[in-house]
Order: sequence, then C-alpha cells, then structure tokens
Amino acid sequence: MSETRQMATLAAITLAIGVVALALSLALPGALEGNLVVDRYTATISADGNLTEHYDYVVKSPGVYRFLFRTWEVPLAGSALSEPSVEVTGMRVPQGTIGYYRDYQGQVTTSGVPTGDALSVIRSLVQDNEIGFYNPSYFTAGTYSADFTYRLHPPIEYDTLDSHLNLRLADQHIPYHSLQVTIPSAGVVSVYPYPPFLTVAGSGGTTTISGSAAANEVVGVEIVASRDYTAGWSGFPDAVADVAGSARSASFWYSLPYYLGGLLLAIGGILVLIMPALLYVVYSRYGREKAFVVPEYLSFVPDRTLPP
Repeated sequence: MSETRQMATLAAITLAIGVVALALSLALPGALEGNLVVDRYTATISADGNLTEHYDYVVKSPGVYRFLFRTWEVPLAGSALSEPSVEVTGMRVPQGTIGYYRDYQGQVTTSGVPTGDALSVIRSLVQDNEIGFYNPSYFTAGTYSADFTYRLHPPIEYDTLDSHLNLRLADQHIPYHSLQVTIPSAGVVSVYPYPPFLTVAGSGGTTTISGSAAANEVVGVEIVASRDYTAGWSGFPDAVADVAGSARSASFWYSLPYYLGGLLLAIGGILVLIMPALLYVVYSRYGREKAFVVPEYLSFVPDRTLPP
C-alpha cells in the first residue's frame, strides 16, 4: 500500500471514529435520563393569572414508583397568602390514585378520602410545596396523565410604561421531552423563555413557548408587557426603574452560558469532522516524502561483480 493511500485510510478511520463519538455524545443524555420522564408538559396562563398544567408522566419500570409529583420553589397553599405564592384551585389525577398537595406549612390536602394508611404514608413521605398523586400499589409501566390548576400570586415589577413578570414554573424536575407554555399576547412587549433555546411563536392572540428541558433545568418565562397586562392578576406590585432594560439585561446574563456552551459544542463538532482533512493537508505539505532526481554519476556501483 502506498504512503498516500495509507494516509487516506488513516484519515477515513479518524473521521469515522469522530462521527461515532459525536453521535454518542448527543445520544448519551437521552440514554441516561432514567426510568421516569415527562413525555408532555403544557402550561396555560390566562389573562387573570390562572395557571393550568397538564402532565403526561411515563413510567418505564414497574413497581418502582408510588408518587408522581412536582414541587414549587415558592409557597404552595390552598388560599391567597400575604406573600408571593401559588394557590392550588383543583386537580385531576388518574383513576385509582390519590391526588394530594402539601402546603408551605406542611399541611396535607387530598382529593377524596384516603383509605387505610394512605394518608399517613403521604404525610410521612412528601415534602412541603409538593403536589402530585399517590398509588399505594406502585405504578406499572405506562403513561399517567394529570392536571393541576392554580392561581398565581407573583411579584409584579412595574414602571411608568411597562410591567414585568418572572414566572419560574419548574426548577427541580425530571426530564421534559416536550413542553409548551401558552400566555396571552395582547400587550406583550418582550418574552424571554427559559431555557433560552425554547421557541417563541405568536398566533391567534396567544404566545407559545415550546421545546424540551433536561432534568432540573429551569423552566419559565419572563414577560415584559404593558401596565394593563397584569391588571387582572392578584400579585405584589413593586416599582422598579426601567423594567424593560432590567429584564433584558438579566435575561442576557442568564442566557450567556447557554449560548457559550452551544457555541463550544458546535465548534467541537466542526473540529471533529474537519480534523481528518486538516491532518491530510498537513501531511501533504510537510510530511510527504519528497522525490529527488539523483544524477547517475553520484549514485552508481563502479563494479557490480565485487562483493560489498
């Protein structure tokens, strides 16, 4: 095999290894996501601050989980509080399970009347600001859907022109394969989604934020809108200078690591794909053995019959 052909073979093998490694790096997070995921999450926020959530939980391994739930980082309660909070107004859970929530003070409220020791199990195992549903017999493999409704009581920043809402819908959570957050679009000036790579699209009087989120990746949306946008909300107003500028700056600095990470990932992928070609170019320019014409009078054997 010629030297050039050997180098071309080496470049092809290097390229194949790089492509396989790149594919594995992209597929690995999905392979390690665990036995419980949210296949679909939707959140619909109304003009008066009501929130409806829909979850499609997918259990991959039977007999492992008794609780399917979500938690809030702000106080969860059954009524309005004197501080920013989330007020539970209803729930719909799969048949044969017990819906529950535990408020910020540790008080447990359930849907229906739990039988046996179900209530004591719920009280002993769930954490504050948690809402979900419980199956005493453990969940089999499959998909389980639930709906939770709330009234939001968030901080509302405002200035002379705009109002600002920072709605963090999920912080500590399992992977969301598909998520969609819908908000009213009338009066909206800017929308900043989290994670920042989510898609924002407007249609028919609503704005939809969609995409996916890895485990424990903050899911939320910041909204800068007219003062009238939050007129129907039961929140906690706070005067802030230059609401729009502050929200834009905060979003930029929060999103910057995501964009830098995406840029580095793209650069790494490009280098993996072009490195074999670069190696071949360097070889062709600096590593290839050069051919020289040597005059016969400088390279000959005077008497070929003599031994060396």
